[in-house]
Amino acid sequence: MKYINIKFPLEDDSINNFLFDRNITTKESLKSNLMLLLLTNRWERYYNPLYGTDLLRYIFEQNDKNVQISIENEIKTAVERYIPKLIINSVNFLEPEQGEDNNLNILINFTYNDDVYQDTDVLVIKL
Repeated sequence: MKYINIKFPLEDDSINNFLFDRNITTKESLKSNLMLLLLTNRWERYYNPLYGTDLLRYIFEQNDKNVQISIENEIKTAVERYIPKLIINSVNFLEPEQGEDNNLNILINFTYNDDVYQDTDVLVIKL
């Protein structure tokens, strides 16, 4: 079986006796790459300090329209720079579930198109 990359968030693959679970499909790989990009803090990578976003700084901010616009711009800017063939169609903010008062739930609808493979999917990030 062919594998594309390591699945993010990291989990062990005890079924196949590998250290990390891996992505088999392009769709899984795209979601892992997008999640990795968005949850990596800027200045976290040594040789690419601008890789990532500052989404984690919004966790304790008031969830208002200004913060939502800033988060949406942060996501779109990072994706345009590091995954240019992925287009963010929409960024929506979900209401926290009961007992998750301080959570920030982001629903990202995206399309990937590289002239060979095209697909649309949704990623939910819970901060």
